Amino acid sequence: MFNYYLTYQPDVPAGIGFGQFSGTHLAVLGVLAIDIYHLVHRYQRLTLAGRRHQRWGIALAIWTMELFKDIYLATTGQ
Repeated sequence: MFNYYLTYQPDVPAGIGFGQFSGTHLAVLGVLAIDIYHLVHRYQRLTLAGRRHQRWGIALAIWTMELFKDIYLATTGQ
């Protein structure tokens, strides 16, 4: 299922994935918009300490995902 997850587009065979602005794409964008809306409202209700904790968590998540991606791409030779 995830054989081509972190592969660049020219290396992906035809017929895999979904088109830009297709029904699937717009549904995913809608779900992301709803999630962002809820996260923003949750963030606004946090105390200053809670907001600081949330920002550190986001920063750590971004750093971890980038590190994982770089390690994965390096080990697979991409």
